[in-house]
Amino acid sequence: MARSKSRFKERKDRKDKLGIFLIVVVLLCMLIGGGIILRNYFLQEKYDSLTFCPTDKSPSSLTIVLVDVTDTLNERQKTSIFNALEEIRDDVGKRGKLEVFLVKISEDKLLEPLFDHCNPGRGKDVSVVYGNPGLVEKRWKRGFSEPLTAIFKKIIPEGQDTISPLMESIQSVALSSFDKPMYRNVPKKLFMISDMLQNTQGLSHYQGIPSFESFRKLPYYKKVRCNLSGTDVGVFYIRRDVRNEIQGRTHVEFWQGYFQDQGARLTYIKPISG
Repeated sequence: MARSKSRFKERKDRKDKLGIFLIVVVLLCMLIGGGIILRNYFLQEKYDSLTFCPTDKSPSSLTIVLVDVTDTLNERQKTSIFNALEEIRDDVGKRGKLEVFLVKISEDKLLEPLFDHCNPGRGKDVSVVYGNPGLVEKRWKRGFSEPLTAIFKKIIPEGQDTISPLMESIQSVALSSFDKPMYRNVPKKLFMISDMLQNTQGLSHYQGIPSFESFRKLPYYKKVRCNLSGTDVGVFYIRRDVRNEIQGRTHVEFWQGYFQDQGARLTYIKPISG
């Protein structure tokens, strides 16, 4: 009889231990699951559903692209420019803002962006545990990449204009975007896709390239100067065969002086031939 009670007690003890173990496992699972939910809740980003830009803080960066199609482009140049635009797009980090403008006469009005969105992030950058990579990638394609590609195709037409107000366009985007307090402490980039041939009443590079120091003394410069402090500038330099006597080292040095005087840094120039 004593042995029977002992065995019964042993079985009961094993059952009790197993029960306690299962309860602990369930509690741990609940804690882990609750932790994941809380983590996702507190780390959840607040952003505009149309632009994907943060609503509770500044974008992680600001990239502005100025596209100059005031002169006719051949098919090779169009393809090179399209590739350059895609290169710029892929360089914008998550929640970084990208704005695209056309170089054109705007009189007393500021230029309006043709594209003004933030990068929502790529699916490859999202954990399958804490997020949905497929949904994020679809959002990037439909809400950021595809609309941007449509804009790219639209702004590379055949056409020609007698006026090329590069400095006025740079000043416009500096005033409307770079100068905003919300971008004061974020990385800023300006990309120029242009032959960089300023052609206005105040300055025409077709009549010769002055030294920047001499240009700096003109009243016209005071009218078009702007603030690009802390901005990195990259130029995709469209070469024109018929203007080899204008484009070149002297032309590049002029723009280096110009950007430096605006507080910017000309980081590179990539030729676009054709």
